[in-house]
Amino acid sequence: MEQFKYEPIDLEGPGFRLVRLCGGSDIDIRCELFEALLYPPEVVMEYEALSYTWGGAEKPDNINISGSIMKVTQNLYLALRHLRQPDEDRIL
Repeated sequence: MEQFKYEPIDLEGPGFRLVRLCGGSDIDIRCELFEALLYPPEVVMEYEALSYTWGGAEKPDNINISGSIMKVTQNLYLALRHLRQPDEDRIL
Protein backbone atom coordinates (compact mmCIF):
# COMPACT_ATOMS: atom_id res chain seq x y z
CA MET A 1 0.00 0.00 0.00
CA GLU A 2 1.36 3.44 -0.87
CA GLN A 3 2.16 6.25 1.57
CA PHE A 4 -0.52 8.91 2.09
CA LYS A 5 0.11 12.00 -0.03
CA TYR A 6 -1.17 15.26 1.41
CA GLU A 7 -3.11 17.38 -1.07
CA PRO A 8 -3.46 21.06 -0.08
CA ILE A 9 -6.96 22.40 0.45
CA ASP A 10 -8.15 25.73 -0.97
CA LEU A 11 -7.92 27.96 2.09
CA GLU A 12 -9.98 30.67 0.33
CA GLY A 13 -12.93 28.33 -0.22
CA PRO A 14 -15.74 27.25 2.10
CA GLY A 15 -14.34 23.74 2.63
CA PHE A 16 -12.60 22.05 5.53
CA ARG A 17 -11.41 18.49 6.09
CA LEU A 18 -12.95 15.83 8.27
CA VAL A 19 -11.97 12.26 8.98
CA ARG A 20 -14.39 9.36 9.15
CA LEU A 21 -12.99 6.97 11.77
CA CYS A 22 -14.34 3.65 10.57
CA GLY A 23 -15.82 1.32 13.13
CA GLY A 24 -13.93 -1.79 14.15
CA SER A 25 -12.27 -3.61 17.00
CA ASP A 26 -8.97 -4.94 15.60
CA ILE A 27 -5.62 -3.16 15.96
CA ASP A 28 -5.75 -1.65 12.45
CA ILE A 29 -7.18 1.87 12.26
CA ARG A 30 -9.03 2.72 9.05
CA CYS A 31 -10.14 6.28 8.21
CA GLU A 32 -11.47 8.20 5.24
CA LEU A 33 -10.48 11.82 4.67
CA PHE A 34 -13.12 13.99 3.03
CA GLU A 35 -13.95 17.64 2.49
CA ALA A 36 -17.04 19.22 4.03
CA LEU A 37 -18.46 22.62 3.17
CA LEU A 38 -19.45 25.46 5.47
CA TYR A 39 -22.20 26.45 3.03
CA PRO A 40 -25.08 26.08 2.51
CA PRO A 41 -25.78 26.76 6.19
CA GLU A 42 -28.93 24.64 6.23
CA VAL A 43 -26.81 21.51 5.72
CA VAL A 44 -25.52 20.49 9.14
CA MET A 45 -22.44 18.27 9.37
CA GLU A 46 -22.00 16.90 12.87
CA TYR A 47 -18.46 16.09 13.97
CA GLU A 48 -16.25 15.95 17.04
CA ALA A 49 -12.93 17.77 17.36
CA LEU A 50 -9.67 16.11 18.38
CA SER A 51 -6.39 17.92 18.92
CA TYR A 52 -3.61 15.71 17.58
CA THR A 53 -0.52 17.88 17.82
CA TRP A 54 0.37 16.94 21.41
CA GLY A 55 3.10 14.51 22.42
CA GLY A 56 6.36 13.66 20.70
CA ALA A 57 7.16 14.13 17.03
CA GLU A 58 8.16 10.49 16.42
CA LYS A 59 5.68 8.60 14.23
CA PRO A 60 6.04 4.89 14.96
CA ASP A 61 2.47 3.83 14.13
CA ASN A 62 0.46 3.54 10.91
CA ILE A 63 -3.17 4.13 10.04
CA ASN A 64 -4.98 3.43 6.80
CA ILE A 65 -6.39 6.70 5.50
CA SER A 66 -8.39 6.72 2.28
CA GLY A 67 -6.59 3.60 1.07
CA SER A 68 -3.07 4.82 1.85
CA ILE A 69 -0.74 4.40 4.82
CA MET A 70 -0.10 7.41 7.05
CA LYS A 71 2.56 7.45 9.76
CA VAL A 72 1.18 8.89 13.03
CA THR A 73 2.35 9.52 16.57
CA GLN A 74 1.64 6.88 19.17
CA ASN A 75 -0.61 9.34 21.05
CA LEU A 76 -2.81 9.85 17.98
CA TYR A 77 -2.92 6.13 17.23
CA LEU A 78 -3.97 5.32 20.81
CA ALA A 79 -6.54 8.15 20.85
CA LEU A 80 -8.13 6.86 17.63
CA ARG A 81 -8.25 3.32 19.02
CA HIS A 82 -9.91 4.65 22.17
CA LEU A 83 -12.43 6.80 20.26
CA ARG A 84 -13.31 4.15 17.67
CA GLN A 85 -16.64 2.45 18.10
CA PRO A 86 -16.98 -1.23 17.19
CA ASP A 87 -20.08 -1.01 14.99
CA GLU A 88 -20.37 2.53 13.69
CA ASP A 89 -18.25 5.24 12.14
CA ARG A 90 -17.34 8.46 13.90
CA ILE A 91 -16.69 11.83 12.23
CA LEU A 92 -13.75 13.82 13.60
